[in-house]
Amino acid sequence: MNILFRRILLISIPLFLISCGSSKFALDYPDYVTLEKIEYKSKEIYFIPMFHFGDETFYKDVRKKIDSLRKNNFIFYYETVKNPLNIDSLDSDISKRKFRKLYGKSITSKRYDTVTKKLRGKYKYVGEDKIINQPNRESLNINDNDKKADIPIITLISEFEKKYGKINLSNCDFRTDLKKVTYKCKKIKEELSSAFKRDFILKLRNEFVANKVISSEDNKIVIIYGASHLNEIKRMIESKNTTYNKELR
Repeated sequence: MNILFRRILLISIPLFLISCGSSKFALDYPDYVTLEKIEYKSKEIYFIPMFHFGDETFYKDVRKKIDSLRKNNFIFYYETVKNPLNIDSLDSDISKRKFRKLYGKSITSKRYDTVTKKLRGKYKYVGEDKIINQPNRESLNINDNDKKADIPIITLISEFEKKYGKINLSNCDFRTDLKKVTYKCKKIKEELSSAFKRDFILKLRNEFVANKVISSEDNKIVIIYGASHLNEIKRMIESKNTTYNKELR
């Protein structure tokens, strides 16, 4: 089974348990990363799948792979939808609240509490592995020479509102701290939430990454991105007549 599909299947297990009304979850993670590689013209392009939380040994192996590839002069293209620091702070705050309204949870809240061992403040981890939140870029040795390959929240919201109209925030949306794990304000229509996740969180960002890689002058690239994005990003680049190679561990 393709490693990216396999990892997505594994990460979906606790979500399936949660959907069945369970207050507990377990994970079954491999402790290493299997790299995939494609070639586009003169470019070598590797893919590293990432997750918001997982087994600590997995992230240690991610760091190991990054260090190894960096020694071979690869540049890392990474994801982050954080707003740039040079925009108006109020505009940035409002865009984050609109994002939460559409997505159902805040981008700034941690998925997994390593102290209580609870996911989203409700679901208790019952496994034996040490589960942590995804380490920050610095901990993974992603540095200033690497390149952001993503669309900020404020742009995602702007593009969404161009198509679907203004997102109206309630008093509850403004009162609820963005760091709060649970979101209990009135939800937006499901069809709007689904469109945002499908066409903006996934499709628009995937297209952005693929186009950035294709048009880049860099010839040795590693895309380190959420696992749910990578198969589609790879397909978009492959559609430009690339060749595909599955790398060994």
